[in-house]
Amino acid sequence: MNNSISIILSTRNDNHGGNLIERTNTFLNSLALKLKKFNFRVELIIVEWNQIPENPPISQTLDFKNIKLYADVKIITIKKELHDAIANSDKIHFFQMIAKNAGIRRASGEFILCTNIDILLNDNLVTFLKNSQIHKKTLYRLARHDLSVMNIVSQDILEDQNQLDQLVCFKNKINYSYDVRTERRHYANSSLKRYYYNSIYSIEDYGFFQSFLNLFNKLKKFKILNLKKYLFFILKAIKYKLFYPKLFTNACGDFTLLDKESWHALNGYSEIPLFSWHLDSIFLWQAYFGGIKFYNFEDDIYVYHLAHHSGGSVPDLAKMYEKLNNEKIPFIQNNDFPRYLEDIKNKKFNFLGINEKFGLYDEKLEITKLN
Repeated sequence: MNNSISIILSTRNDNHGGNLIERTNTFLNSLALKLKKFNFRVELIIVEWNQIPENPPISQTLDFKNIKLYADVKIITIKKELHDAIANSDKIHFFQMIAKNAGIRRASGEFILCTNIDILLNDNLVTFLKNSQIHKKTLYRLARHDLSVMNIVSQDILEDQNQLDQLVCFKNKINYSYDVRTERRHYANSSLKRYYYNSIYSIEDYGFFQSFLNLFNKLKKFKILNLKKYLFFILKAIKYKLFYPKLFTNACGDFTLLDKESWHALNGYSEIPLFSWHLDSIFLWQAYFGGIKFYNFEDDIYVYHLAHHSGGSVPDLAKMYEKLNNEKIPFIQNNDFPRYLEDIKNKKFNFLGINEKFGLYDEKLEITKLN
């Protein structure tokens, strides 16, 4: 059995995220090694978003020499003029989900894997993608193992999973991110487990007295006038916990596998013109309310993630929020997320930018096939 799969990712022809060319070349060379090792051919679609006219295109800057031998590579170019016509384009220079939608719209594989330029697949995952029966109307998710390095030039390391595993510093699981070095769990969402572990770690770091004092100082900032607001948020959170399942949204933008028919039936990712934070999670909820089943891989099937600035692990989030707020970049706040779930459940998609013409349907985009 050999599944027909399109792998889709998006990028820019600048240094977006830091060390972009090196990280992308690591992805391309790692994928080529895996496809060669397992005799597996895929379609690889790279969407070049908001192409900067004065910079050389990615077709000239990235190393496609090896990947062209084992994948049918297509580059879809989104010109700057298209980007500039979208709201908030002056503050957000990369609409990642609209870019991926453009790839989804034009993919030819029976199944579509949306991922990112800094992701490396492990052997067990490639074996599954090639040989296992992938079910339609089923969304596949897995853990992301964060590496401590920004790129890997050694082919020996790329081919040796044991060496890669030794570079792992975080494991992003369904409920939390696990720090391999400190053996601490970092929870992104409010829960009893989060407050329990945070209390334990605070006592370990500062001692009982200082931890109590820190908590007291936080409670002093509580304003009774905001009680109604806090109660409303608590009721929303309780409803979320009691009536909705726990989906594997942690780092879901780095690996989402689903059949092409279902991607199209769900109209792809939300195209609301905001920073991409939470938009990947919204798609999982679109799938859930759309009747899609979910499959979470066991611990031996995962992806690696190359380090970069604000890599998306839970401990990085505070810095990311601060940067977004300082630069006045619009994004979905965690506290607002329950409201979006209600909109998705009730199919109020207008505000979320979810529609049947997703992925720049009406645009004739430049598509380059690499031979």
